[in-house]
Amino acid sequence: MVTVEKIERYSDGCICSDVLFNRPYPSNLCRCCRFFRGLAFSTTQEAVRSREAVMDLRRLRHFVAVAEELHFGRAAERAHVVQSAISQQLKLLEDELGFTLIRRSRQDVSLTLLGEVFLPAAREILQRTEEAVRRLKASASGIVGRLSIGFVDNVLWTLLSPIIRDFRERWPHVDLKLIPMDRDVQVEAIAAGTVDIGIIPAPSHLAAAVKTEVLISAPLMVALPSANVLALRSKVEMAELAAEPFVTFPCK
Repeated sequence: MVTVEKIERYSDGCICSDVLFNRPYPSNLCRCCRFFRGLAFSTTQEAVRSREAVMDLRRLRHFVAVAEELHFGRAAERAHVVQSAISQQLKLLEDELGFTLIRRSRQDVSLTLLGEVFLPAAREILQRTEEAVRRLKASASGIVGRLSIGFVDNVLWTLLSPIIRDFRERWPHVDLKLIPMDRDVQVEAIAAGTVDIGIIPAPSHLAAAVKTEVLISAPLMVALPSANVLALRSKVEMAELAAEPFVTFPCK
């Protein structure tokens, strides 16, 4: 055993030489070590007494199993554990709460009044936890979540309606947010990550981070006054319209 003077050279704290060399605590701790170890133990115990109770879900499940089966053997089978584990976890839960939840006797098992009060709350905690886990897994796999879609006005009456209807049938738990936006504004929003998907006419330029897929192709139509000589034609070349005044979508 090292002396206090040697301990001070090894460390700022109060420890034994065996601890310095990662060996188990010696049985004959020095007085200094015994003092600080006892202080740490009492401080830990005080922290345990003063902290708020944190429920162990396993203990809650075992309590619910016993409360519903009113039989430790059947509860153990239901939880796929040995009967002693059920008894131990239930005792730990009762110690944690400071109340007796299950009344045990040689003849039967029954709930105390406090156990009857606690059972609905325990069920709700477990149900909410299971639902939260399910939603988390579903969100990670794309089954639930949120999706924002930008669109130009003319697709509202053509493409958008059947797309939304089909999407809702396949993923009913995904929240959709539809945002009317001009073409270039959509491209910028997608590149910035503020919109997930955009439905637009074929853009003239795209950021590198934006990928496209053709949803539909259609012939380009031109509307001409009946007095225009080109109106009598079934097909017009683009070059023939170069000198004509246009009413069309803005460039920006």
